[in-house]
Amino acid sequence: GGAYWGSHSEGFLTLMFSGGWIFWLGCMFVLNLVPTIALRVAENTPRLAVPALALDGAIAGLCLAPLVFVGMHLSGQDVGGGGNLVSTAIVVTGAMFAAITAYVHINKTEFKTSGAMMWGLFGFAVVAVPVNMFLQSSLFSIIIAGVVGMLGVYQLAASTSLIVTDRNFNSPAAGALMLFAGVFNLFQAILSLLIAGGRD
Repeated sequence: GGAYWGSHSEGFLTLMFSGGWIFWLGCMFVLNLVPTIALRVAENTPRLAVPALALDGAIAGLCLAPLVFVGMHLSGQDVGGGGNLVSTAIVVTGAMFAAITAYVHINKTEFKTSGAMMWGLFGFAVVAVPVNMFLQSSLFSIIIAGVVGMLGVYQLAASTSLIVTDRNFNSPAAGALMLFAGVFNLFQAILSLLIAGGRD
């Protein structure tokens, strides 16, 4: 809902595109801070878990709106047309999500989350995104999207593994929040790669 509204709002898009790299860096911190807060809310107050999930999704969608808008624009469609690149990214993300989930469910594989790896990937993105705003390098954009995609796959595998293998895990909303982070990063990376390919 957030991505749909944001990609259809001229005022919001103007604000996002004119914000500069500091604004985008702020968005990255918000994108990673809000899910942490929402997860704590879901764990401490289960009845507020669904509103926390909805708020997290809306904020993430708003931050994703400019990328969705660019994807539709490069597809040669207006913002009401759906967007071929956006639709393709949704299908590919869904297929990858299904494949990861099926693999973990069938094999009962345990993926342990590594704090060092997560912080390393996040740190790379925090530095690389503003640097690439100055460089405007298509190759570097593809590398950044690839790293974010790996982060998404890793988050999905680790979250699904926790839900499937931990018998003490009994929080659907918390599980949804963890899975959402992986799906969001994966979709963002796939759409970025499709946009880079479309420009080339």
